[in-house]
Amino acid sequence: MKISKDKLYAITSTLIEQKLLFLVEKQGQPSAARKVFQVDFALKNAMTFKKDFLKRFENMIFLELLKRDKTIFYDDFIDLYLPDEQLAIFCIPFATDEVIQSKMKKLTHALKSLHVNKVEIITLGNEESFVLDTIHFSMLPFWDWALQL
Repeated sequence: MKISKDKLYAITSTLIEQKLLFLVEKQGQPSAARKVFQVDFALKNAMTFKKDFLKRFENMIFLELLKRDKTIFYDDFIDLYLPDEQLAIFCIPFATDEVIQSKMKKLTHALKSLHVNKVEIITLGNEESFVLDTIHFSMLPFWDWALQL
């Protein structure tokens, strides 16, 4: 089925007005590409055959933050960023503790440049806390993290 660009923009605007679709700005760059999140996962499944669990997992985390009325951005290396709370959130469902810690060690300088003092790493089963260069990191399974909010 073919659809014009104007029709697509009109449909997208309607979905945003109805709060079925959300566009998240990049931190400090309002004209940059935006991340798209949706309330209904079936919407994306109806438009594509590709199933991407990582994007769906990030979408679930976004929806948890949204229902708590958080101001949310993203960055090149941060999945979700809450500047009001100086909090970075990473959606890493399947990595081991060692891999996650190694990745975070590489990002410490960039996190400090954004004045992040707390990082939450949402996983499917890992649970651990550690501190790197005065930044507090906590790994939590999604269900535990969602219940804490």
